[in-house]
Amino acid sequence: MLLRLDAYTLRIDVSDSRGERRPSEPEATATAAPEAEHGRGLLLVDALADRWGVFDRVPVGKTVRAELHLVPRGERSLAGDDFARG
Repeated sequence: MLLRLDAYTLRIDVSDSRGERRPSEPEATATAAPEAEHGRGLLLVDALADRWGVFDRVPVGKTVRAELHLVPRGERSLAGDDFARG
Protein backbone atom coordinates (compact mmCIF):
# COMPACT_ATOMS: atom_id res chain seq x y z
CA MET A 1 0.00 0.00 0.00
CA LEU A 2 1.20 3.47 -0.87
CA LEU A 3 -0.39 6.70 0.34
CA ARG A 4 0.52 10.03 -1.22
CA LEU A 5 -0.79 13.48 -0.42
CA ASP A 6 -0.26 16.02 -3.21
CA ALA A 7 -1.75 19.47 -2.57
CA TYR A 8 -5.43 18.61 -2.13
CA THR A 9 -5.50 15.01 -3.38
CA LEU A 10 -4.99 11.83 -1.39
CA ARG A 11 -3.83 8.99 -3.65
CA ILE A 12 -4.06 5.41 -2.41
CA ASP A 13 -2.34 2.56 -4.29
CA VAL A 14 -2.92 -1.06 -3.30
CA SER A 15 -0.84 -3.63 -5.21
CA ASP A 16 -0.64 -7.39 -5.32
CA SER A 17 0.91 -10.10 -7.47
CA ARG A 18 -2.41 -11.60 -8.65
CA GLY A 19 -2.56 -10.20 -12.16
CA GLU A 20 -5.03 -12.87 -13.28
CA ARG A 21 -7.61 -11.52 -10.78
CA ARG A 22 -7.92 -8.07 -12.27
CA PRO A 23 -11.01 -6.21 -11.04
CA SER A 24 -13.45 -4.46 -13.33
CA GLU A 25 -12.76 -0.95 -14.44
CA PRO A 26 -14.83 1.75 -12.68
CA GLU A 27 -17.46 1.84 -15.42
CA ALA A 28 -18.14 -1.89 -15.00
CA THR A 29 -18.39 -2.11 -11.21
CA ALA A 30 -21.38 -4.30 -10.43
CA THR A 31 -23.39 -4.72 -7.28
CA ALA A 32 -22.45 -7.76 -5.19
CA ALA A 33 -25.24 -10.20 -4.40
CA PRO A 34 -26.42 -9.96 -0.76
CA GLU A 35 -25.20 -13.50 -0.04
CA ALA A 36 -21.81 -13.05 -1.76
CA GLU A 37 -18.75 -13.42 0.45
CA HIS A 38 -16.67 -10.97 -1.59
CA GLY A 39 -17.04 -8.19 -4.11
CA ARG A 40 -17.84 -5.22 -1.91
CA GLY A 41 -14.39 -3.65 -1.55
CA LEU A 42 -14.41 -1.97 -4.95
CA LEU A 43 -18.02 -0.91 -4.44
CA LEU A 44 -16.79 1.06 -1.43
CA VAL A 45 -13.87 2.45 -3.42
CA ASP A 46 -16.24 3.45 -6.22
CA ALA A 47 -18.61 5.15 -3.76
CA LEU A 48 -15.92 7.06 -1.84
CA ALA A 49 -13.21 7.87 -4.39
CA ASP A 50 -13.44 10.74 -6.83
CA ARG A 51 -11.82 8.45 -9.36
CA TRP A 52 -10.08 5.09 -9.43
CA GLY A 53 -8.51 2.68 -11.87
CA VAL A 54 -6.56 -0.54 -12.27
CA PHE A 55 -3.02 -0.60 -13.63
CA ASP A 56 -0.59 -3.39 -14.50
CA ARG A 57 2.24 -3.87 -12.03
CA VAL A 58 5.70 -4.72 -13.38
CA PRO A 59 6.87 -7.46 -13.48
CA VAL A 60 3.59 -9.14 -12.37
CA GLY A 61 0.34 -8.20 -10.73
CA LYS A 62 -1.86 -5.15 -10.57
CA THR A 63 -2.36 -1.91 -8.67
CA VAL A 64 -5.73 -0.43 -7.79
CA ARG A 65 -5.39 3.34 -7.45
CA ALA A 66 -7.98 5.61 -5.88
CA GLU A 67 -7.92 9.38 -5.51
CA LEU A 68 -9.87 11.45 -3.02
CA HIS A 69 -10.04 15.20 -3.51
CA LEU A 70 -9.83 17.04 -0.24
CA VAL A 71 -11.53 20.22 -1.44
CA PRO A 72 -14.94 20.63 -3.09
CA ARG A 73 -14.83 19.49 -6.70
CA GLY A 74 -15.88 22.88 -8.02
CA GLU A 75 -12.84 24.60 -6.54
CA ARG A 76 -10.20 22.59 -8.37
CA SER A 77 -9.71 21.27 -11.88
CA LEU A 78 -7.72 18.13 -12.62
CA ALA A 79 -5.35 17.33 -15.45
CA GLY A 80 -6.41 13.86 -16.59
CA ASP A 81 -2.82 12.92 -17.47
CA ASP A 82 -1.72 13.08 -13.84
CA PHE A 83 -3.83 10.10 -12.76
CA ALA A 84 -1.95 7.40 -14.64
CA ARG A 85 1.52 8.82 -14.02
CA GLY A 86 1.91 7.49 -10.50
